[in-house]
Amino acid sequence: MPPRHAAYPAVELDDFIEVSFAVSPQVRRLALHDADSLSVEDLHWKLRFVSTGRLPGGETRFVDFLRPLMRGMTYLPAGTTITVPAELEAGVVSGVNVQTQAGFMLPVAGPRATTPTVVRIGYDGQRFTSAVSGVPPGPAVFEIDNTGLQRGSLLVINWPPEIVALPSKPTLEFEPYLSGACC
Repeated sequence: MPPRHAAYPAVELDDFIEVSFAVSPQVRRLALHDADSLSVEDLHWKLRFVSTGRLPGGETRFVDFLRPLMRGMTYLPAGTTITVPAELEAGVVSGVNVQTQAGFMLPVAGPRATTPTVVRIGYDGQRFTSAVSGVPPGPAVFEIDNTGLQRGSLLVINWPPEIVALPSKPTLEFEPYLSGACC
């Protein structure tokens, strides 16, 4: 093993591995065994987001903090255009496909729109591309065109200015769990 340099401490990845268990499909079939059959809500809230993550201080679960910021979630079937209506407030609107981690971010600023702003976004299965560089607060309709070969998903979040202004993301705290560092 090469010597460690003080400026480059070793990364202990085994602390970032969380072990979980599920019933074998041979014993009893669960919906989570077939992720493609899940509703878009179950994909995000039951399969992809860990409910034990809490904001610093340990009082608020991250998923409880995130839910009011949600503006929409949907599957993006291959070869289709899906519309997602949303009411936007000042800050930033972001979209993410939790399966591939592809995403987009657009500032939400300026005078409030009274008629829906159409936001056209392309998705090719690997990345999102937007035809606009920003969106005004108010009603919006996201038109997402999936030209990819597989179904994707989209989670639309409207981050408020006070969150956007934070110099760094807060580190989530987790309840004790079994990790690769246990032995």
